Amino acid sequence: MAGKNREMYNSYTYTSTAPQMEPTREIPERKQRDYERELEADRERARVRRNNNRIRREQARALSYGRFSVFIMTVCACALFAACGLYVFLQSEVTTHLSTIASLESQIVDLRSDNDDTLQRIESSANLTEIKEIAVNQLGMSYPDGLQVVYYSVDETDAMTQYAEVP
Repeated sequence: MAGKNREMYNSYTYTSTAPQMEPTREIPERKQRDYERELEADRERARVRRNNNRIRREQARALSYGRFSVFIMTVCACALFAACGLYVFLQSEVTTHLSTIASLESQIVDLRSDNDDTLQRIESSANLTEIKEIAVNQLGMSYPDGLQVVYYSVDETDAMTQYAEVP
């Protein structure tokens, strides 16, 4: 029996909460309801407080992410504005170059027209019969006889350089 008593005194109950004690005195029913409402309200306030703390922590974490996101968006916006500015600048450069090209093309057209007019004037001023008469009468030139004419063949080239007298 002594062993049983020893076991009874040596047994412990390990729990994380204290046992709930029942009130020893009787509480009137109205006070009991008020007490239960007050207890329920306290529990609700504690739950709301825990929920608010959780929300504040999440907002703080989101705000720290928000700062980084705002920084990234600011850098991206600056890069976008720089790209747009560069695009506008390049468009103005292209427009300027196109107007320069147009003016140069009109100058080319004018110069070609002047060149054609000058060529036409030169061709009309050179009368071959008049040149022939001046060469024969004033300069004493004559037509070659048969022995003075030499014929030779030219390859497929259209230009030839003569380095010596042709026999």
